[in-house]
Amino acid sequence: MREQAGLSWLAHPNPREGQTEMISSCLETLQKGGAHLASAPTGIGKTAAALAAALEFANSGPERKTVMFLTPRQSQHKIVVDTVRRINDISKHEKISLVDMIGQSSMCVEPFAGNRGASFSLLCANHRKNRQCKPWLTSAPEFERRILSDPLHVGELVEMSKTHVENGQKTQTCPWKAARNAAKEAQGLLEAKIAKMESEFSKARILDESQIDVSKVLIMSKVTIKNVQNGATMSYELVPESEADLKSKKISVSSPIAKGLLGKEVGDIAEIQVPNGLMKFEIVDISR
Repeated sequence: MREQAGLSWLAHPNPREGQTEMISSCLETLQKGGAHLASAPTGIGKTAAALAAALEFANSGPERKTVMFLTPRQSQHKIVVDTVRRINDISKHEKISLVDMIGQSSMCVEPFAGNRGASFSLLCANHRKNRQCKPWLTSAPEFERRILSDPLHVGELVEMSKTHVENGQKTQTCPWKAARNAAKEAQGLLEAKIAKMESEFSKARILDESQIDVSKVLIMSKVTIKNVQNGATMSYELVPESEADLKSKKISVSSPIAKGLLGKEVGDIAEIQVPNGLMKFEIVDISR
């Protein structure tokens, strides 16, 4: 069910009726640079399908793109945030960073926040110009990083800003400003990540696995080891730090365990220093 492009970005295992067709149509429209207008009953998953298509398109080209989801309805904000949370929980893709924002007046924590339109804009501008808006003047970089670490509903973001503690002190910053800065930071992090990947690729070389020595543990080796003390066996793959994933049994070559295994052959005993002391492991098998 997952062969079609875009389905891997859905927040549920199987697409609902109509979602497959909508994702396909949205992708075709995006590739042509057009606009797709969909009219369908509530409850069939239009939001999820539109997101899936947008995320597929944003991540499939040579240049990563930012997805802007614009809606005047607060209920749609919640649906999008909840959907992205579920995607991050089940997807094998890289975690999605999301910043949920609404109008500045609706995110304001100052006493005049109840004002709307031109009245709020004037009060806010004068408050900042006269340096009377303490939240606006207060910097909270840790709070901005928290916004990016896991998707937040805008209401959660505003409430969290009221109780945020930074460097041991309660730090009330402007939620709207923090969200805006976080969105800019997300783009900066993406560009830095792309630059790092390009640097790594420029140093890469193609290896013929059939010519790789499997007589000893090297990077990309799959190693089965046995705890000498209790006989328990475990298997790991030694990978570059950027690919490490303990859940998948992939450990960084710079980790203490990997360092203790590198260069060892089948039958060798590796002594590895761990927090609980020195442990001994026998090399049982090495493969690729």
